[in-house]
Amino acid sequence: MARDMTTNISLQLLVTLVSLACLVNISLGGRDEPTSCDKTKDPESCHAKGLSVSNKAQAGPRVTVRNALNAALTAAKSASASLSSASPDCKAEMSSSQESLSKSIAEVDKINASNAAMSVSNIKTWVSAALTSQTTCSDGLTQPAAKAQIQKVIQLTKSALALVNSNSSGLV
Repeated sequence: MARDMTTNISLQLLVTLVSLACLVNISLGGRDEPTSCDKTKDPESCHAKGLSVSNKAQAGPRVTVRNALNAALTAAKSASASLSSASPDCKAEMSSSQESLSKSIAEVDKINASNAAMSVSNIKTWVSAALTSQTTCSDGLTQPAAKAQIQKVIQLTKSALALVNSNSSGLV
């Protein structure tokens, strides 16, 4: 009788653990399959920000890169709007960052076989410039909340740059 009870409890525990493992896998997006974020320096941050695209998905590298750049631009615009008490220099840096990201997005849409190398080089340059502007702004901030918000923008932009680098050959 005690043995049957122990077996029953063990079986219930096993079923619970298997169910929990399945739920965790589902909530993590079933990340058993490689995604675009796996090639970034911070895959978890990239996944958490919704930039992940399955390598088996229909969306090609151009869509992946455009989405990542758009996410960085949207975050930069949002952060800029909340920098009311920041220095004019910081605001100018964030404006410059937005301009660089906008140019990058436009360039992604213009890539073709004849201009691919130059376009990818331009995109990398502009996204790197956006990162420099964001970092310069962040370095001058004293308010922890504002600094944290810009750091999130920086992380998104870094992820976008990593996706540009890892997908550059497939952007044509």
